[in-house]
Amino acid sequence: QRIQQDGDAALLELKIPGMHPELVKLLGRLRYRYSYGQNVLQHSKEVAFLAATMAAELKVNTAIAKRAGLLHDLGKGLPGDHTDNGITLAQGIGRRLGFNAADTEVLVEMVRLHLLLPDVATRRDLSDDSTISRRGWGLTPPR
Repeated sequence: QRIQQDGDAALLELKIPGMHPELVKLLGRLRYRYSYGQNVLQHSKEVAFLAATMAAELKVNTAIAKRAGLLHDLGKGLPGDHTDNGITLAQGIGRRLGFNAADTEVLVEMVRLHLLLPDVATRRDLSDDSTISRRGWGLTPPR
């Protein structure tokens, strides 16, 4: 019951309605998980706020950005690779919340790519032009 309340409180704080009760429970479990010394639920709420703020500045869909920020580490509440788990969850969440296919894909891609920045920043040579131009990151260049 406490886990459900923790999930409900996070969604209320972020003003995110319509989340399936099982996902609320999974979200609440993150309150009891720590990664790199940081509480995963608190981290996820902070990322949700930041993602929504950046989306508003860029004049793109803040609802999707906020949900992606909140859900990016949701897979840490399940056994296995947290990114793979998060991708699977994001696919179902987008459909359940009534997002169209394109918006659901944005949600999924934001979860899929959430480790790209730390990987590039900590494991790649940023002075190497191939790091910047590499198409293997799975990103589509702006048109």
